[in-house]
Amino acid sequence: MTDPADPNHAPPVVRVAVATPDQAAMVYQVLREAFAEQATLDPPTGVASETIETITAAIESGQTIVALQDDAVVGTVRYDLRPASLYLGRLGVPPAHRGNGIGGALIEWCQEILGPAEGRSVIDVEVRAALPANIRLFEDHGFVEIRRYGHPRQPAAEVRVVRWRAGGITARR
Repeated sequence: MTDPADPNHAPPVVRVAVATPDQAAMVYQVLREAFAEQATLDPPTGVASETIETITAAIESGQTIVALQDDAVVGTVRYDLRPASLYLGRLGVPPAHRGNGIGGALIEWCQEILGPAEGRSVIDVEVRAALPANIRLFEDHGFVEIRRYGHPRQPAAEVRVVRWRAGGITARR
């Protein structure tokens, strides 16, 4: 990985696309690396239960996006179509690739390409309060907090729902 603080640093060229089944093993590895540091979260992240089979099924449903550097998967995000919004989850970039705008590229692709293609102008994300850098990443891309709640499996673990709305301010409810 190059050092993003280096004034001569040029971020790697990344292409964002819908994942294909042949990328399932790479997506699995990216998620494992990206979420490894969250192993102490209580309750555990759902990524811990992912298998190549569940990832392949998500890819085959067309709801997995990847960031590619050359042909290698260096980031991923999954989405779900909800009645009034697009829901993003499992955004992951391995530590070796962080600081290069990969997470931001995935978010921006969802805002600019995926949302309009799916007829959605609102994107929602649920982020653990214990992960402030993740919250900042979404806030840096125009998301605002709309509510908080206790995690269903561990009410003391706070979850924040952040929302982005195309073309405007998102009202807190």
